[in-house]
Amino acid sequence: MKNLLLIGIICSATLLSSCETDVLTETDDTLQGAETKTLTLDATAESSKTASSNNWYYILNRESGESLSVVPSNSDVVTDPYKGQRRQKWRFQSVGNNYYRLSPGHNTDLTLNIANSATGNGGDAVVYGYANQHNGHFKFSEVDGSYTTIEPRHSNRVLDYFRNSSDVIQWEYLGGAKQQWILIPAGGNGKVSWRWTSTNVPSAARRRIELAMNTAVARYNKWGNWPERTLTVEYNTNVPTADGNVNGNIRFGSSEDFQTEWAALHEIAHTMGVGFWESDLLNADDNYIGAHALAVYRSFEGNTAHISTGGSHFYNYGLNFTREDTESNKERHAQIVWAMRCDGLITY
Repeated sequence: MKNLLLIGIICSATLLSSCETDVLTETDDTLQGAETKTLTLDATAESSKTASSNNWYYILNRESGESLSVVPSNSDVVTDPYKGQRRQKWRFQSVGNNYYRLSPGHNTDLTLNIANSATGNGGDAVVYGYANQHNGHFKFSEVDGSYTTIEPRHSNRVLDYFRNSSDVIQWEYLGGAKQQWILIPAGGNGKVSWRWTSTNVPSAARRRIELAMNTAVARYNKWGNWPERTLTVEYNTNVPTADGNVNGNIRFGSSEDFQTEWAALHEIAHTMGVGFWESDLLNADDNYIGAHALAVYRSFEGNTAHISTGGSHFYNYGLNFTREDTESNKERHAQIVWAMRCDGLITY
């Protein structure tokens, strides 16, 4: 059991209405006097560190932050910016002896291979029809905790990427970051839902909150395979904006500005454990250091970026401010919180 580091019982965030030129309106995260709970680590976190058969993954390169991807026009395998596209999504199927065949999401009749069964340095990674040959079987070996090498069965080499072109090739293992990858379990099967606990909610507020929660929950379920959980939602005019609790309860106040999807996403993050960090997920500077979320974050911000938490939130993409309310930010928010789950963020 990991040590649960509860960052403040209150975890409050204030409404910064004094800023005249750029009002940094932030959700008011009074976490309702939440108590530390005895929680167990979900198997999702463990399965993200090693390959599992018949599961889908995104595969991010440690150096570039980019995703193992297929070029549909020529079946070449490269690294591209991580966007969650089908050509970046890989199905793992065991072929025995800890080797797997990998099929891309845009065409599962194809599998990852080393072209022409090349055994030397520089053999090109491509996709074509599965032939059950060793150049289409791959082994995943953990390095440095959460990262892995990807080794073709026939060559005693590992997948590498060529910096000048982003082409993926095989090369003898030299221990470099460009030869190391991290597996992010692909979502789409999340089982989060929600229900009202309030009655007599004004009809206009009810419509706004229901739309906000429905779209926010759907976005979380799209990006993560969240275990079954029903969040509870209440309407409380004593709440200035909105707040969320790790026990699964979210409260919306009467302000229309926070009866929105971005605020709902932010508060759902708190119900998932954001602000209730495990001690090994933050460093002394309150920067988040979990490998999966950091890899996803760096795919957006560059390979030297840091996730600042300020103790109780995360920046950027935490949807802490109204100015962050963009489609891209909401997508990235859900991706990052799911990756935090894969790091072992203990919630339910």
